Amino acid sequence: MRKPSNEDLSSFVLTTLETYRNAREEVEQSWLECWAKYLNTPNTESLLKGSILKRVGDVEVEWRHKLTGAKAYEAVETVVGYLMAATFPNRDWFDLEPLEPYVEDNLTLARLIRKHITNKLDECGFKSQYAIFLRQLVITGTSVLALPWRNEETISHKRTRTDGPDGPLYLAEETLECCYDAPDIQVLDMFDCYVDPYSTDPNGSAFIRKVHKTKGELISLAKAGTYDIDPVDIIECTQGSGYDTSSSRQHLLSSFEGIETRTWSPADTLELIEFWGDYYDSDTGEYIKNCVITLLNDDVIGYEENPYWCGKPFVIGTYSRTGHTPYGFGGIQPILGLLHQLDIITNQRLDNLELYRDWE
Repeated sequence: MRKPSNEDLSSFVLTTLETYRNAREEVEQSWLECWAKYLNTPNTESLLKGSILKRVGDVEVEWRHKLTGAKAYEAVETVVGYLMAATFPNRDWFDLEPLEPYVEDNLTLARLIRKHITNKLDECGFKSQYAIFLRQLVITGTSVLALPWRNEETISHKRTRTDGPDGPLYLAEETLECCYDAPDIQVLDMFDCYVDPYSTDPNGSAFIRKVHKTKGELISLAKAGTYDIDPVDIIECTQGSGYDTSSSRQHLLSSFEGIETRTWSPADTLELIEFWGDYYDSDTGEYIKNCVITLLNDDVIGYEENPYWCGKPFVIGTYSRTGHTPYGFGGIQPILGLLHQLDIITNQRLDNLELYRDWE
């Protein structure tokens, strides 16, 4: 596969990212509102005031009572509970059937493979990650599950005995032992993931995600040959403190949960942009299918064919999809106006009750 120039690759990815980001501006605002209703914390009050004005009308006044109901949380957790019970009714929640079941060896092999897969999924905590995947799916309507395989080794010391001239000697030998060899299931934040807005198949379209790594991690990956960049350039690399629209909403969502994330240091953490899809140069007409491009700032530090024969290592799920867009809508998005109105009526009734009691 011929590699286009780094300038062409960088320009293509950044332009595509900007297109995807602008196309879902309204979708992200809806995600933020759904998360605010679900979390139901005091920090969400200012955002919900603007949402009430937009969805219900100019009925927001400074009441004495400012209660927000937990109906959104109740609805989301109820749906997640039903889906978890439907997916995992018992320990044998999936099965394998050989193509030739009448051969005894095939039946034995299928049982062994099923046992191996079950152990690996249990090792990576698949069920707990799947619950997080479903919760984001019900709230935002779209959720992404990453399926990389992680293999880690650790250094262990083994003491061996040898015979010396003055008696036995004990030597310590360092050996590498595998400490983790299983899928590394990850639920990606939807504010970090972008799907081609012109496609109707989210799993078959181009995909962009933002990846945050420390400089130490990047240096280790560069030395291992994963990224084409000099470790010295990583040490000297800096990124501005500004946030794009998606990042600003992502940090606002963290503040809803009482977590302040704006104090991160660009000197410690760097943001990468990964593009998974087809590259097309409109000037030359060059078209390359199924490639992976990684950017650090404007620099291309990775370019290769997709190393996975089965496609992208991501599963994009949608709760309810209309077919006009790859993004779905969640379980509480259609009733946001009713949820706001329920809070309004509840607070008005409480205010009227207190005023009536004071008048008496």
